[in-house]
Amino acid sequence: MHPTSPSPSFLKIRDRYWFCLSITAVVLAYLPGFWGGFAFDDTVVIRDNERLQQNLEIFDNWRTAAQGFSGHRPLSMLSFAATGVLSPGEVTPLSVKVGNLGLHLGLAVAIYCWIFVLLSYSPVLKFARREAQYIALVSSALWMLHPLHVSTVLYSVQRMTQLSAFFVVLGLYFFCKCRARWALRTPRMVDLSAASIWLTLLTWFAYQSKENGILLPWLLVVIELAFYRGTWGGKRNIALYWTSWLAFVAPLLIVFLWVVTSPSYLLAGYELRDFTLTERLMTQGRVLWTYMSWTLFPNVFSMGFHHDDIPISLSLLQPLTTIISLIAWGVALSLAFALRERAPFFFFAVVFFLVAHSVESSLIPLEIVYEHRNYLPSIGVCLFTAVLFYRVSTRLSYQLKWAPVALVFLIYFVGTSLRAYSWGDDFRFARDNLARHPESARSNYFYGNALLRQLRQESLRGQVSSKSIEAAAVGRHYLERMHQLEPSDIGALTMLYYIDSTLYPTLGTTERWLESILVTLEDPSTNLSPTERNAVALLFECSGSGECAMSQDSLLSLIRLVVSRKDVGVDIAVLLKVYSSAGGDRNLIMKALGEAMPVGEASFGSVNSTAEAIRDRDFALMYVRLLNWVRADVGSRDIYLQSKIFEN
Repeated sequence: MHPTSPSPSFLKIRDRYWFCLSITAVVLAYLPGFWGGFAFDDTVVIRDNERLQQNLEIFDNWRTAAQGFSGHRPLSMLSFAATGVLSPGEVTPLSVKVGNLGLHLGLAVAIYCWIFVLLSYSPVLKFARREAQYIALVSSALWMLHPLHVSTVLYSVQRMTQLSAFFVVLGLYFFCKCRARWALRTPRMVDLSAASIWLTLLTWFAYQSKENGILLPWLLVVIELAFYRGTWGGKRNIALYWTSWLAFVAPLLIVFLWVVTSPSYLLAGYELRDFTLTERLMTQGRVLWTYMSWTLFPNVFSMGFHHDDIPISLSLLQPLTTIISLIAWGVALSLAFALRERAPFFFFAVVFFLVAHSVESSLIPLEIVYEHRNYLPSIGVCLFTAVLFYRVSTRLSYQLKWAPVALVFLIYFVGTSLRAYSWGDDFRFARDNLARHPESARSNYFYGNALLRQLRQESLRGQVSSKSIEAAAVGRHYLERMHQLEPSDIGALTMLYYIDSTLYPTLGTTERWLESILVTLEDPSTNLSPTERNAVALLFECSGSGECAMSQDSLLSLIRLVVSRKDVGVDIAVLLKVYSSAGGDRNLIMKALGEAMPVGEASFGSVNSTAEAIRDRDFALMYVRLLNWVRADVGSRDIYLQSKIFEN
């Protein structure tokens, strides 16, 4: 008989040892990865984000820190700001990664509690309390030690993914805890209202961490269809059962109507991509099977940080695996729905996986592949795997029932340790990614940049060794390789311009590289990645230090083009800081920025033009420009910048 007040059980003593051993194994596996630096989006969102570097003893600065991601994902940005306070002083890679691991372990505990409540009190499932503990323990342990999640936990900015998943799992746990009672006893209206409020809040928290948190209500419907099936007050409620199916189909209908009525809004984002909506949808059929294979059979040598070497599906037959993948998903879904009564865990694993991927792997014009997108969807697959382990264990003796799980844990531990070790050093990380993905343009760039980094550091100190020059020459080869794979990528062009300016000026290629950079920046159809934005910063740095013999006209053209781009945004302040710190003429760049960016159009155009008025001691003009800036600053996101006008 099911109790009327379900709650997660404490593990028995022996199982507590297993759970503690799993947590210890996770910590030991991730430990080598703590010493790596920031990567890719980390630099823009965290390291160079001035809103996270404020004096947070001033309460209003917490508000502007929360808006540090263009006003989106405020809970995640607040967590980064809090990390800077606790670290203390600044947000460092180590502090963020330690916090990410702590959140990862906390989420594993939440997964255990949710699955235990689900299995113990579902009216459909027939698991005893002890069996539910076993499956919940194995599910959470498999998930938290999975090698696929290394690129979420150690990729600092993916705290956003973690926080969103955390609130989603809390919502799943709360729903199952309430739903178990309602399956036995009809709830009062006040109970339904309270549960609705809590689930709405958890959905809002998940969404404010990352947008795919909006999927929580849809995932609740998947759980209802798989494990409760309309059971209400001790009997089957047909109206509730069919309402659940309607709720399952409703999001699909809403998205369909949105696409039909507002296609221009969706298609506008594809103007900055090198693939179309149709090509993305076809490619995602193959990518989702890649995700599933990584989840079920984690081959760490096929994983990596960059997967831009995966070809785009140009048609159903090009490549041939496109139509095969789509047919295979059709078969998998058909089997899942046909067997949902007899195989609820298979139904749940397939449908939960696809629903949890529906935001980032469908219509929205995001990049094609990222491993961290599996952080939440993999939970259902891990539950299905744990149930299979349980079925096998019932046929084994008590002494051997943990043997299959222990073997898989050992494989996971080795895989996670290898991946974390790679993340622990920037050069090793770049080298390993290139070894696994030699046709990836970004992997070639990152490795070439890693080889060049030592030369740049030594040149700033005024002592350049022959070893670093040799490494830079090798790095130039990989940067040229990237340029061949992605001719319009500014990252490779900038690094080649830097190398040839400092080491090989006699080649006569510097002007060609610079011209290609300016032409690419002038093209509004291109979209700068975080890596390319960092490369633009290098242009300003080497120009300011004199390493790159850039003419004043070329510099002014570069400034005008950078300012005119909408995808550079707050990086303009970083560029100004980098240029002046390297010894460049600050007045020259401030004047160029003031001329290039109209007042009120963007934050740093406003601060530069206002600062120009102060330097000219034209205080009337200063107040006019400041007033225009304040009026244009919707949401008061730039108060901290406006206050800087009056410092000193």
